Amino acid sequence: MRSFTFRGKNSEDYGILVESIDRTLLAGRRDTRIAIPQRDGKTETGVYMAYEGIQLSVSCGFLADSKEKRQEKAREIAYWLSGEGKLVFSDEPDKYYQAAVISPIQLEALLRIGKFSVVFDCYPFAFGKTVDEEFLESYLPRYQGTAPAPIMITIHNAGKSPAVGIQIQIRKRMI
Repeated sequence: MRSFTFRGKNSEDYGILVESIDRTLLAGRRDTRIAIPQRDGKTETGVYMAYEGIQLSVSCGFLADSKEKRQEKAREIAYWLSGEGKLVFSDEPDKYYQAAVISPIQLEALLRIGKFSVVFDCYPFAFGKTVDEEFLESYLPRYQGTAPAPIMITIHNAGKSPAVGIQIQIRKRMI
């Protein structure tokens, strides 16, 4: 059964059944081109390709013991889904999205059943895990992403002698 975790809480904690997840494969590119008079087409204004955010839609349902309990559970779910945080899907547990719910969530209520769809507005790319590795001599980080990502290198000297002569070479990967 599929589930999702948002702001550290799993949908199963609320008895939510995930019916479907609509994920955007690729975010739309922000158009940074301009039209120049007396020139055909458009001209790119910069080197960096910027992307718009993506929307991920999740259709859900839940069952309650009574109509009153359904409304109570719906309010708990609404409170949980307000705000922003990390969004993780159970079928891709090693990735997360920075997400916020900004669209209204409509509850379709039928007796003890509640159904709703939630749309998460997300940063255009999924994030992977933070890599923390130890090395002695040289180290070549292996980046597995599909978009440019920042890197932070922290060096900690675990030895008793001073660390001298440390060199960091940065090479840009070209696709």
